[in-house]
Amino acid sequence: MSLAGVRVVEVAGSVAGAWAGKLFSGLGADVTKLVPASGDLLHELGSPWRDGSTMSAYLDTAKRVVREPGADLAELVASADVVIESSAPDPLRRRAEGMGGSGLIQVLISPFGLSGPHATYRSTSLTDEAWSGHALLSGHPDREPLAGPGHQSDYAAGTLGFIGAMAALFDRRRTGLGQSVEVSSIEAMVALHQFTFVKYTHGGQVLRRLGNRYAGPGHPIGGYECADGWVSISAPTAAMARAVLHATGNADLLEGATAAELMVDGIEIDARVRPWMRERTVDDVVRILQAARVPIAPNLTMLQLLEDEHFAARDLWSDVDGLRHPGPPFRIGRQPWRLESPDAPVASAAPSPVEEAPSDVPPLSGVRVLDLTKVWAGPLAARTLAELGADVVMVEAPMARGPKNMPAALARSMALFPDNEPGERPWNRNGFQNEYARNKRSVTLDLTGDAGRRVLEQLVTKADVLMENYSARVMPGFGLDEHRLGQLNPSLVYVTMPGYGRTGPCRDWLAYGNVIDGHGGMTSLTGYAGERPWKSGVAWPDAVAGLHAAAATLVALWTRGDDPGRRGDTIEVAQVETVIATLGHELLEAQVRGEDRAPRGNRHPLHAPQGVYPASGHDRWVAVSVLDDAGWRALCDLAGFGADVRALSVDERRSRHDELDGLLGAFCATGEPGDLTAILQGRGVAAAPLLDAPGVLDDPHLKAREFFVAVHHPDAGTHLCNRSPVRLSRTSVLGPVRAPLLGEHSKEVLVGEGIVTTTQLDELVRAAVVVTAPPK
Repeated sequence: MSLAGVRVVEVAGSVAGAWAGKLFSGLGADVTKLVPASGDLLHELGSPWRDGSTMSAYLDTAKRVVREPGADLAELVASADVVIESSAPDPLRRRAEGMGGSGLIQVLISPFGLSGPHATYRSTSLTDEAWSGHALLSGHPDREPLAGPGHQSDYAAGTLGFIGAMAALFDRRRTGLGQSVEVSSIEAMVALHQFTFVKYTHGGQVLRRLGNRYAGPGHPIGGYECADGWVSISAPTAAMARAVLHATGNADLLEGATAAELMVDGIEIDARVRPWMRERTVDDVVRILQAARVPIAPNLTMLQLLEDEHFAARDLWSDVDGLRHPGPPFRIGRQPWRLESPDAPVASAAPSPVEEAPSDVPPLSGVRVLDLTKVWAGPLAARTLAELGADVVMVEAPMARGPKNMPAALARSMALFPDNEPGERPWNRNGFQNEYARNKRSVTLDLTGDAGRRVLEQLVTKADVLMENYSARVMPGFGLDEHRLGQLNPSLVYVTMPGYGRTGPCRDWLAYGNVIDGHGGMTSLTGYAGERPWKSGVAWPDAVAGLHAAAATLVALWTRGDDPGRRGDTIEVAQVETVIATLGHELLEAQVRGEDRAPRGNRHPLHAPQGVYPASGHDRWVAVSVLDDAGWRALCDLAGFGADVRALSVDERRSRHDELDGLLGAFCATGEPGDLTAILQGRGVAAAPLLDAPGVLDDPHLKAREFFVAVHHPDAGTHLCNRSPVRLSRTSVLGPVRAPLLGEHSKEVLVGEGIVTTTQLDELVRAAVVVTAPPK
């Protein structure tokens, strides 16, 4: 199996650490989980199941679970390659520090990191989303913001912990030396924004929640009710808006206005489209609009996922102890996904350095990645590898960055161009494109003709990885399917990221992240308590798919390194399956309960009270999560609540949550979010201000940890960019390097590496196969 021979010790801590451990165990590593005498948080987070809970039943698959005092941590660490320590809601208190030899890799996942002014603060999923700027993007603009389904910050941080551990293993393979890997949940979430920061730093726009929809451009875009359920739809372009109007019989609206004009506020579109949808079933609406090439999908609950024909066709479910578990977040061609524990421990993969290398050599130095991806998920995956030292060469279409001339009004509406001005070279000034092109090189190729495809084939022969996120039919349409790529380069790791995978009834559906969250079950869990499902303001499936694609690539490269024949492999990252994997605990919970759970707003099944409360000023909020009785008593003393309220048990607090929300709302209403947070955290209560883009960029904790760096771009100017949320103690993780200009490295790569001659490059330029500016 992929990671056979790697021994991991996971010290029971947070969901993040457990997910990192599950990625290791599922891919064949020998994982021993040590449960301290104080117990395992996972047992408290789900319904009772066997000797644990639904949460531990999901996250502890294929692990060997041992308990203290029967097992000794030092003894376990002595034979380990990787130790995972994590904590939430409390800061991390390291137990394995100083243990193990020089080759040990220690993964440390905590709420705020090990340093900085907030390193001692407590944290929950709610406060993670609040502090990182995510929560303020979801919900009704006249109501409190909404957090997403619980534990998504844990899954993100856990995946980054796994990525960091794999990077450290690559470095150890070269040097024989271990190191520590540090991941902060807050930094992980801050790093996983799509438009939030670039719209502010470039166009001065501060994003806020827009209702039951994605907080991005386009219309219709969001959740829509049908006769028998809900759908998620995404029409971000005028062409797609026109397709919606034609398919729904409302093309007459286009006689008095353009689609772009109708999309500005969407009122006229909704007035026609919403009634049309309410008269039809979910299946009919999805069938009609997918046929019109509009991204749309049904909103499914957990139990409906188990009956969906697409997932059945892809054989997604596996039975473990009477419960159906989802498959892996990615599929690696020849590598199985393990759900059963191994019978006996395996021998440790002792470090054996191939060559001595200084600490400033990044872990993926020498790895070449061809990046054919677009939008967010794929570019994020490739950038993650670039930050670890891979040479990522973007292969861009001549029109990939838009037209040669950008109308000033359009540039202003996008808020992605510096000072909202398109400038002389707008194709090099788009802040979103530059954000995800950082640390990469750019080669332009028109792949619609034979000449461009022949050059790409030559590039493939010299690459280690090719990554694309086209729909399933595009690469075969280029004549570059998995078989052909393998012929060109048997060592190639081919990463494909279609929304629904390459098989199944939905394989050819158009899919964006803000549609997939509905089909993958996430939308059914989000919303105000007792109300309809609610769309997240963030296209979260793109973020989690991007991280897991990077993780899978590292695993495939690791496996190739152990193969005498250096055979490559194919990785398939179906975004919808990645979403389901990060909701696996909810899927098991629904099966045990025999029913789907309804949205619960910002409340928590255990902690009470928990919510988002208005603070002083317009649209200013503070998230509060009372984790224990001591925190509740401290809060009551601070707020001056009566003795009868102070004495309430957690069960009583849950039953009287509405009343306590009123009391907390009145207490918070006169305070500043930052001041309230500091006071509450000082008394052991998890709390966070709901920060917007300028608030996150100005956060003193992130400043102290130097998380944002000013980066200068010759056409776009100087702007703040985040560092990688993975920190290695000994080896370099590259800081942000400015994005390349369109085609900036075409000659350097194509001629410099012998792909074409100078004469041939001139011919490609004359034919507009290779460009440095859009042809029109």
